[in-house]
Amino acid sequence: MAPNHSWFPILKMSSNNARAVAETLESKKKEVVEDGLSVARILKKNVIAINRHLQEEDAVVVDEVHSKTGENQAKLEAEALALKKSLVQVVTGTKQRRQMFGFMLLTIIAVGLLCRIT
Repeated sequence: MAPNHSWFPILKMSSNNARAVAETLESKKKEVVEDGLSVARILKKNVIAINRHLQEEDAVVVDEVHSKTGENQAKLEAEALALKKSLVQVVTGTKQRRQMFGFMLLTIIAVGLLCRIT
């Protein structure tokens, strides 16, 4: 006995609709995946461009810091040289003062001795 039920054409039509829906969903899925991949490529390019830009900015900052460090080092060396000169002058002045004080003390003692003797 051949299946000749009243609902058989409805099932056949439903199965055709299901296939059409599945094919439509599959094509939409492919479109969405392709769109997602396209967006991912664009994002990757943007990330690469941003990283390149940040590296360039970092290089500029490093150059500026290096420049400032060189300037500061030159200033410190100049200040150290000036401090060295000042220290040499103080030490030299202290020696001269000590020598002068010693000479004056000897002069006073000599004058005192001469005054006692005479």
